[in-house]
Amino acid sequence: MKPEIQEIGADMIIAKTPRISPESVNPTYKNYHWGDFTNALFEVEDADADYAVLMGADGYIAECPGANVFAVFDGVVTSPERGALEGVTRRSIHELCDLLGIENAHRNITAMEFRKADEIF
Repeated sequence: MKPEIQEIGADMIIAKTPRISPESVNPTYKNYHWGDFTNALFEVEDADADYAVLMGADGYIAECPGANVFAVFDGVVTSPERGALEGVTRRSIHELCDLLGIENAHRNITAMEFRKADEIF
């Protein structure tokens, strides 16, 4: 990560490319299908942004290319309920929140709501 991103934050877009349907590739398992992620990364370049997040076909935020995404709303650390890899990072963040007494949740997040988050990481 670039040092300036750590200082001032990153520019993120919500990609026009949707996350592949879970009926085609189960997103909860690590897989090597990156067609949707690759298209989103091209969108990042075109927009001169730093990162992209993809939405699922259901219209809710899913994940970033190669990374889980979290949003904070009124102190609650939130991750998408479905459409994302259920990996070590996602589980660790929620376990750490539990350990520290930080409220956290898995739930559907709309694009409009995502844009209004207090923090995104």
